[in-house]
Amino acid sequence: MVIGESALGRGNLELAREAFHRALKIQPEERRPKALLKEIYIREDRYSLAAPLAYELGELGLGDLLKSFHKDQKPFAVDSTREQVAVRFKDFVPYPIIETELSGGIKARFMIDTGSTYVILSPRLANKAQMELFRKEKETGTMGSYWIQFGKIHSMNIGGATIRNVPAVVHSLLAIPRTGLEIDGILGENFLSHFLPTFDLRGRWKSGPKFFILRFSKEDPLSSFKSLSLSNGRIRAIPFLIGPAQTLVVQGKINNSMPLLFLLDTGTPGYFICSPLVAKLSKVWLEQNFFSDQSGPYIHHKSGQSIDMHWGLGTSQSPLELGLANQLEIMGERIRGILQGGVGSLPMDMSGNLGFWTGGMIGFGFFYDQVSTIDYKNQTIYFFIPDQRASQHK
Repeated sequence: MVIGESALGRGNLELAREAFHRALKIQPEERRPKALLKEIYIREDRYSLAAPLAYELGELGLGDLLKSFHKDQKPFAVDSTREQVAVRFKDFVPYPIIETELSGGIKARFMIDTGSTYVILSPRLANKAQMELFRKEKETGTMGSYWIQFGKIHSMNIGGATIRNVPAVVHSLLAIPRTGLEIDGILGENFLSHFLPTFDLRGRWKSGPKFFILRFSKEDPLSSFKSLSLSNGRIRAIPFLIGPAQTLVVQGKINNSMPLLFLLDTGTPGYFICSPLVAKLSKVWLEQNFFSDQSGPYIHHKSGQSIDMHWGLGTSQSPLELGLANQLEIMGERIRGILQGGVGSLPMDMSGNLGFWTGGMIGFGFFYDQVSTIDYKNQTIYFFIPDQRASQHK
């Protein structure tokens, strides 16, 4: 299993597949190698091989979805004469949101989330789009039990290009902190990994538009950079691992901490989320109630909306508390300034689900003021950093 999971993280699907097959020969009833073997077949779009494993694992809705794809029906089939499309962000603080059009001309706002395994639609949007639905499944996690329903979106129009046969999940989005934003769905990893997605967020504080670029061929990872005629900057290539559930994993640091593994999650607002332990080791400053009896030095006193607040060095006792770091790093690529994040219990048992311990999540703030392309084929993120990149991040 160790060989298989290591190979899966590095993108060597053939070696991982062989390792999981050997594990199942030794322990035929073991669930984890079956689950990871199913994931490999889904990544390869070999749904006919993934469906029986889903049924064996009791994932009946997912099995029905995978089985529904016949030989001539390709998932994420693109109907476009263009090599790429560019869509203006409707919002990019705190979440990257674009507008799409689903079957029947239904307009919807989707958040681009590298931390979500699937495309997700709210129940309201799923009903309006008349998507094909399959059996419901009960999921259990650290946050409790909940129901999801797998389905298939017949078509999705993004920037004038039509993408057909999109596997998706119907689930409530009420748990997302909206901050006043309208969010109808999520574009997750199963969608993004089929293309070359690029975030063009140069000049974040300037009034000009910011764009999400979707390139349909994955052969030339720098093609989107070339189409933008970028100059006066540098390109940095940073490798990443793909963990179970298609999560992006990078090596990073908060302030001058030891190197840790983080999920790279564009659905995380701000710059980071970490546990109280990592916050303490990394010397992250916390925003606390000035009138509380928590101990810790009073570093900076400020006024909140209705109560006085102060910055204290220590750990959070609330479910999620605002924190400040002055530096964030991924494999030597650093951003500095006033970097807002969250400190508290992580939203899921990531260590148990991933098979390794993580320091938390690096959020969408790391993408600000630069152009970034996620190359899933070679498991590399390319950053173009303009020479005049802002030194302060607010």
